[in-house]
Amino acid sequence: MTQYYRSVFLSIALSLVTHNALSAIDTEPETTQPTPAVSLQNKQQVGGYVGGSIGALLYNLDSKNSSAGPFDSSALAISPYGGYNFNEWLGIEAMVTFASGYSASLYPTTRQSNLVIFSAAPKFTWQMTDIFALYGKIGLNVTGFSNETRFYFVDETTSWAGVGISAGLGLQLAMTPEWIWRLGYEFNQAHLYADDSVKYTVNQEFIKIQDLSTQNHTVNLGIHYQF
Repeated sequence: MTQYYRSVFLSIALSLVTHNALSAIDTEPETTQPTPAVSLQNKQQVGGYVGGSIGALLYNLDSKNSSAGPFDSSALAISPYGGYNFNEWLGIEAMVTFASGYSASLYPTTRQSNLVIFSAAPKFTWQMTDIFALYGKIGLNVTGFSNETRFYFVDETTSWAGVGISAGLGLQLAMTPEWIWRLGYEFNQAHLYADDSVKYTVNQEFIKIQDLSTQNHTVNLGIHYQF
């Protein structure tokens, strides 16, 4: 009988030990891997982006075939742009700049000019911090310029187009991983060819102008979305 009670006691003790061990295993807290935070710097390093800017444009026009001399003017510039960053320092960017100027000289003559610049260039970026970055670019542009002259019942429009050099530099500010502000400067230089010989009235005389040399300086504030 003593042997019987001893076996029962050992069986109960073994059952309690096994139950407590299983309970301890079930109640162990689960470990989860922490989710890595998205860095503003990493977000800017690789991927595409699209945005737009607005600024002031100063353009200079000069014709070597005319005694009228150089002509300077300023206008509001609107520039949609987009690009792709291959890594933290190298990318490519394209921009289209639209500017229109309207001037009224001595009545009854009025003139309106329109300028369109398409530029494409490799873009080099120096990421100073997670928030601030400096960039620079140099490439090519295609420039189109048109001038409309109205004199009483005469309405004449002449157009020029050409290819030149484009450059830019600026500062980027990442407000969020997706939205990035930037302050930039753009320079475009081109030699423009007229669609036809141009007659331009200077002191009631007609002077033929064949082609133009142009330099454009733009300071703009923009924002783009980083994919």
